[in-house]
Amino acid sequence: MSDMTVTARLVADSTQWVAGFKRADAAAKKSAATAATASRQTTQAQAAQGAAIRGGGIMALAAGAAVAAYATKSVKAFADTAVAGIKTQRAMGGTIESATQYSAAAKLAGVDSEAFTKSLNLMSRRLVAANDGGAKAAEMAATLGTSFVGANGDVRNLGEILPGVADKFKAMKDGPEETALAMQLFGRAGAQMLPFLNRGSAGIEELKAKAQELGVVLDQEGIAKFAAY
Repeated sequence: MSDMTVTARLVADSTQWVAGFKRADAAAKKSAATAATASRQTTQAQAAQGAAIRGGGIMALAAGAAVAAYATKSVKAFADTAVAGIKTQRAMGGTIESATQYSAAAKLAGVDSEAFTKSLNLMSRRLVAANDGGAKAAEMAATLGTSFVGANGDVRNLGEILPGVADKFKAMKDGPEETALAMQLFGRAGAQMLPFLNRGSAGIEELKAKAQELGVVLDQEGIAKFAAY
């Protein structure tokens, strides 16, 4: 079982045991006199964690301090994934699951999460501006290599548009023309998008599947847990 899979399973039901670790950590910081209380709380949190994971392997971390550190790291990874997914969803539309798939796929391709969401936001604004039902729309569709307007006349969500755009980039030769197009569509960070775009639609689907396999794709239930935490 990979570390990322263990991490995903850890955060999947974090409501009880994360709170326990936080209480233990806070108690330990107050004074040396509270060490016994902190130890008891760490033990209780560890037991709750073990029940949640059901043999996920984390019990091998015997020391309470090591368990607490691992939990903190796991929660941070969960929070980072959730925040990146929410930002991506705001930029591209669609479901949170689709957004976290794209966000994770971009990261697996080596694209910084912030650069990815900023690029998507800029592209979205440019598509809205080009949706005039006339010459601008036709020019943008030609530039993208795919339609960007739905049957209702609104701009489609980027999750539906990106695969076609990626296929266009994959077919292009590496060089200044490709970089210029990326910057035209995605802004100054467009060049950073190329490792993702150059994989084409099939390559992006492979990255999304890998992200799902690693357990870093969140659904609405996962986001709800993050919000509650």
